[in-house]
Amino acid sequence: MRLFPNRRPVFSAWLDWPLRRQFTASHLFLALFTVIVLSAILYVFQRQYVLGTFAYINQRRAASFASACEAALEQKDPAVLSVYMGLLRDSTDVEYAYHADAAGVIRAHLDPSWVGRSVADWKKQLDTGRFTVSAAALPRGGSVELGMQRAYAESLVQKSLAKVLLGVGSAALLATGLGLLLSFFLAARLTRPIRDLSRGTRAIGQGRFDIRVSGGTSREVQELADVFNGMAARLGELDRLKDDIFTMVTHDLRTPLASITSVIDVLREGGRGPLSPVQSDYLGIVRENVFGLLRYVNDMLDMAKIKAGKVTYRMEAVDLAAAVERALQLFGTLAQQKGVALEKEITPRSTVRADREKVDHIFTNLVSNALKHAPSEEGRVRVEVHPRDGFVEVRVIDNGPGLPEEGQDRLFQKFGVPAGSSPVRGAGVGLFVVRTFVSAQGGRVEVDSKPGRGCVFSFTLPAAQEAGA
Repeated sequence: MRLFPNRRPVFSAWLDWPLRRQFTASHLFLALFTVIVLSAILYVFQRQYVLGTFAYINQRRAASFASACEAALEQKDPAVLSVYMGLLRDSTDVEYAYHADAAGVIRAHLDPSWVGRSVADWKKQLDTGRFTVSAAALPRGGSVELGMQRAYAESLVQKSLAKVLLGVGSAALLATGLGLLLSFFLAARLTRPIRDLSRGTRAIGQGRFDIRVSGGTSREVQELADVFNGMAARLGELDRLKDDIFTMVTHDLRTPLASITSVIDVLREGGRGPLSPVQSDYLGIVRENVFGLLRYVNDMLDMAKIKAGKVTYRMEAVDLAAAVERALQLFGTLAQQKGVALEKEITPRSTVRADREKVDHIFTNLVSNALKHAPSEEGRVRVEVHPRDGFVEVRVIDNGPGLPEEGQDRLFQKFGVPAGSSPVRGAGVGLFVVRTFVSAQGGRVEVDSKPGRGCVFSFTLPAAQEAGA
């Protein structure tokens, strides 16, 4: 049983970092590891070197002490030895020094109380762990011995190591800093083409097939960039071909559909003889379906114009009350057949600065969608128009099944349909055109919906008074 079931391994978390951070962290870890290992090696070797040098110097001092004792014995002049003993006494590192004859009797000592006593007695009371001992023999017999403080030797080691480590640390900091700068440069050089490819991929996902990326100086990445650019160019060609075919087909469909609508109107008005009520109702159903198909074709043509940047706007003062009336009259028959009540609430003088044809198109799409989703017999579609803060706000409300909250942001995208909603003909096309027309005229469009609570589509347009109309 794991004590921490949600705990991720450190290495796995490290892999989630951006590539640049991984590269920099790896370099920093490597630099620190190198400094630590190098410092440990230098510590061992420098310690051995300093202690060896200290032992060599002390051995030379013991030899000099032995020479002084030998000279004093030859000249039978204790003053020579006394002068040398004074020099040793003034040395901060010398703890003791003595000269013993061949019989092991101390003849000279830094502590005069030990003169004439045996070396064996001196050794018994000596704490050898505190001292570093250097000894030398005399040609005439006897010996000398120097005892240096071990703590003094360690202090020499620490001082020497401190100087060395200070130099190593300074060099390591400089090298690490330069290495980090180099790693930043190399990481940027490596990740820039990857970021370009990522941006290019997102751009292609948004339909921008003219995007091109550069692979930089790396041959492998450049090959990948070339393949990507070739793919983008090919997708662009296919997209243009699709648009051309699509525009041609929809354009060719619009004329016969409009003709069918006109013929149906003539027949329903009795232009070719009287019709029975059933025949008139059937023709009404046919007309509404043909009109819906014609509206879908017009939406597709508008979408093609938007993509090509060929949409123009003829701005003028537009009375939204009249636009609402036109939309409700257009769908009056269909609403009556479906049993849906059409309602309106309009504040007088709701005039905007906009393109009248585009405004009619917006109302047609929104009212048609609301009518399509309103339930039969008990359905209700309500249009509200009210001025607000220099704009005029329009709300189209239905009591249909509503939409799931997830994916509502995709409603106004091209062919955007929220997950869980039932696909209908033209879904995602009309609302995309609505958003484009509203945004181009200085307004914004929103949706507010929850499952079981219907939909509220709202949009705003600048009031004509504020626009100087």
